[in-house]
Amino acid sequence: MGAVEFARLQTIPAFQKSLAKVREELNDKNNLLSKEDHPKLNY
Repeated sequence: MGAVEFARLQTIPAFQKSLAKVREELNDKNNLLSKEDHPKLNY
């Protein structure tokens, strides 16, 4: 997917909602991984 297509998709509300959901899920997974990988860093 090119930048132009992506920019066009970002103007669609349903796509924005999907993208936000994906970002949230990735953040959750990333947070879980960070805690598992670095237990000593979580005070």
